[in-house]
Formats: sequence, structure tokens, C-alpha cells
Amino acid sequence: MTQVQSGILLEHCRFGIFMEAMVQGEFVDLRQGCKQFCQVLGELQQQFPDAHLGAVIAFGSDVWHDLSNGQGAKRAETFRTTGQGLAPATQRDMLIHIQSLRHDVNFTLAQAALAAFGNTIRIEEETHGFRWVEERDLSGFIDGTENPQGEQRPEVAVIGRW
Repeated sequence: MTQVQSGILLEHCRFGIFMEAMVQGEFVDLRQGCKQFCQVLGELQQQFPDAHLGAVIAFGSDVWHDLSNGQGAKRAETFRTTGQGLAPATQRDMLIHIQSLRHDVNFTLAQAALAAFGNTIRIEEETHGFRWVEERDLSGFIDGTENPQGEQRPEVAVIGRW
């Protein structure tokens, strides 16, 4: 059975923090940082259950290949720039995505991430986001109305048996 990271299936969270990083340390330290981050995440989820805190740690395919000793995600590959101009590409080794109903709880977990990973990673970009009134984007558009909800979400969001 697949164990899903807590940030994958969350719905209607109001605040998010996105941290993009380059790995600059040893993989053993990176693994330890992931464990420590998940431990603090669990503690904060217990302490603030009404915040609906969730997080996802994602790796670029090259780092994931090395981190998993070549065992995981055999079909994963680096996004490549295509066509004219910029297109989606994997520009960093690691993404930490934190979301909840409370920005202060997100910030607490982001600080814990920095402590957990220490010098193993170098944050290259950090973005704080929020959902606007009625979950509109800044142009006034309500996005995601056709996205699966409730029990239908795992069917499209989770790889493997749920």
C-alpha cells in the first residue's frame, strides 16, 4: 500500500510556503534531514490539528536516483526545456512544499526544515503564497473547479495502490 505524503491530498489550504534548494551535502545527512523534518511535521500536526498542516518533499530525478541508490522511480526523468522561450524545467534538486490553514504554523515548519537539513541543502528560492477570497487567483479566476474532490483525489494523485 502506498504511503502518501501529507501535502498531496490536502484541499482548501489557505497558505503555502515553497522552498527550492540545491543539495550540497552527503546523502546520509539528507536522509537524516528528511526523517527529522517528518518528525517535526508530525509533532506540529498533533499540536495544531485544526491547521490541517501538510508537506511534500520532492527531488529532481538525478538526486532521487542517487538518493535511492538507483532503485526508485525508474521512469522519472528531468524536465527539459522545449520550444522557444522558457518551458517547465527542473531547476533545483529539491522542493519543500508546506501548506495549511495557518501561515504561522507553516512558518514554524519552514524554520524546522532549515534546522533539520542544515548545510546539507542551500535554499535558492522561497515563495510564500495564499488563496484569495473564494479561492480565486489574483485575476479573479476560480481555478480547480473541475479537479477531483474527496475520495476521488487519490485516484488521480497517487501512484501505486491506495
